Amino acid sequence: MLKRLVKHVALRNVLLLYLVQFSSYVMPVITLPYLSRVLSPEKFGLIAYAQAFMWYFITLTDYGFNLSATRQIAIHQEDTEEVSRIFSTVMVCKVLLTLLGLIILMTTVLAIPKLRRDWLLFLLAFLSVVGNCLFPLWLFQGLQKLGHAAIRDFLAKILGIVALLSLVHSDKDYLLVAGIQGGSAALAGLIGLACVPLACPVRWRTPDWRQIRQALVAGWPLYLSLAASSFAGATSIMLLGLFSTPAEVGYYSGAQRIIAALKSLVGPVVTAVYPMVSLKAGRSKLEVLSFVKKYAFLLSSPFLAIGILVMTAGPWIVRVALGPKYDSSIILMQIMAMSPFLLSMSHVYSTYYMLACGYDRAWMRIMLTASVLNFVLLFPMLYLLRGSLALTITGMSIEVISLLLYWNFYRKNAPRDMLPVTAA
Repeated sequence: MLKRLVKHVALRNVLLLYLVQFSSYVMPVITLPYLSRVLSPEKFGLIAYAQAFMWYFITLTDYGFNLSATRQIAIHQEDTEEVSRIFSTVMVCKVLLTLLGLIILMTTVLAIPKLRRDWLLFLLAFLSVVGNCLFPLWLFQGLQKLGHAAIRDFLAKILGIVALLSLVHSDKDYLLVAGIQGGSAALAGLIGLACVPLACPVRWRTPDWRQIRQALVAGWPLYLSLAASSFAGATSIMLLGLFSTPAEVGYYSGAQRIIAALKSLVGPVVTAVYPMVSLKAGRSKLEVLSFVKKYAFLLSSPFLAIGILVMTAGPWIVRVALGPKYDSSIILMQIMAMSPFLLSMSHVYSTYYMLACGYDRAWMRIMLTASVLNFVLLFPMLYLLRGSLALTITGMSIEVISLLLYWNFYRKNAPRDMLPVTAA
């Protein structure tokens, strides 16, 4: 039984996705205790600010290809010629979007005096965008061959940690932090690209402009939905940096990175459960409703336990992970403690119910509503409270509101979906 489970492709991919998640979210947290001690909150916050800025360009280069291209690769995985065409077209699109992002970044940084003096920091942080462009995770996911890429991505990030611990010793090395972290992402991207022939005999097929345009048009709706979900978070940190001090960004980012590592544990669960729930929805919405009722709290309960632990052990976690200079982060992390639980519960009603049952437009409306409300709440909060506390309270308020909106849609529509389908 155990041997059969280990050989199961879906389960193996979930475990490999956890490895990718670990290298992307958890491993940077490992360096937190060191960086928070050798860097001042000001320099730590400055690096966090630049890295938050990069999420705009990472979202731009993703452009929904992780969904649209993965689906196309999965459909045509037995057709090497078609896979080669899709791969070549998507890579050209991602390179063009990366160049566009670089132009936008440098134009913005040079145009704003507060950012201009740190132009080199932003340029080094942009290496993470280059790595995201090069790493063809969407190809490996579509082919269900994550092994080579995940393991090599993990090893590249390990090298990054070793370099950080060896070379960064004080505030004067803060540019090295951005360069090493961005460089390890770029190295992982190059290694991932080099692993493509091991996954599939892909041959380069130079696309024409019609194929590039088709790929961009196909990914546009998905890009909008992904951009809406990440725009509010990245912009909020950018506003915090403009309205407040680098130290405030540092206090917020220290707490937020620990919580983000815990939230990243939700992703592979969703990746594993969503296809199964979608299959149920294809047969009957009643099966989805039965699943939601039966497993909603069960799937989220581990994250509730994590939240309670973080709330009670917050002071100890912050002092171990960040050091005594970050006592201001304790209250922030305790406020954010239930964020992984709220995210998990939101997926129950948004992903497992709304998306599986085809309520895409309603899902998008809730996402856009939450993004707008984020800024409606944030601006007055920034004037009433210190920056990091304002951002934390606003973010948690939006997560609660989003969950309530998803649950309210479920509450209103589930009774109708429970009615049996009758033949016309």
